[in-house]
Amino acid sequence: MARDAVPTARHGGTRPGAAGRGRPARTPARSRISTPFSTPGSRPGDLRRSSLEDMTATEWITDIALVLIVFRQLREGRLDRKTFLLPLAIVAFVAYSYLDSVPTAGNDLVLIATLTAVGAALGIAGGIHTRIRALDGDLLIKAGAVSATLWIVGMGARMGFQTWVEHGGGADDVARFSLTHHITGQQAWVTAFVLMALTEVVTRVATIYVRSRTVRTAPAPARPVLGTTL
Repeated sequence: MARDAVPTARHGGTRPGAAGRGRPARTPARSRISTPFSTPGSRPGDLRRSSLEDMTATEWITDIALVLIVFRQLREGRLDRKTFLLPLAIVAFVAYSYLDSVPTAGNDLVLIATLTAVGAALGIAGGIHTRIRALDGDLLIKAGAVSATLWIVGMGARMGFQTWVEHGGGADDVARFSLTHHITGQQAWVTAFVLMALTEVVTRVATIYVRSRTVRTAPAPARPVLGTTL
C-alpha cells in the first residue's frame, strides 16, 4: 500500500499519496526548523517554504528550559554537579533529536562553522562574566547581566529564527540568502543552530569549570591576628 505524502529532506517537496491528494505532509521532528530550500533552477520570486508547522510542545519546553537555566544563576548559589550536568543533558537531547547528519554540499559547512564559532564565543564570554567565589569551603556562582544576556541570545537564537521564518515573514528572505550563498537546504540551518547551542553550552561549562578550579586552588587571603600588625 502506498504511503501518504512525505516531504523530502532536501527539497521540501511532497510525493502524492495513494489517493493523489498531494497535501503537504508533516515535517519529521528532526527537521523541524523549516526554511526555504535552494533547489536547482529556483528563482527568489518563485521560492516557497517547505511544509511549515508550529513548534511542538517538546521543542518549546527544551528551548525555554535552556533559556531559563541561566536565571537560576542570577541568584548566587552553590556550584555543584547540577550546574554542569543540567545544561549538558538538555543540549545533548536536542542534539540527539535534530542532528541526523552534517551536510557538506555548497557552503553548508561555512554556515555551520560560522554559527558554531559564534556559539563558542558566546559560551566563553558568558563563562568569563560569571562570578565564582569561595566561601566556607564551597564555591558560589552567580551569573551577571552580561552572562545572562549572552546565554539568552545563544539559546534563544534557534527558537527566534524558527518563529521568524514561520510567522514573521522571514521565509523568503532566508530563501534568497540560501540561494545567494549556496546553502543547500533546511538541514544546514538545523545543524548550524543546534551546533551553535551545543558549542555555547560546552564552552561555557568548560570555562566555568576551569575558573572554579582556579578559585578553589587560590591561596586564601591572610587574616589579621589580634595583637599583631600587618
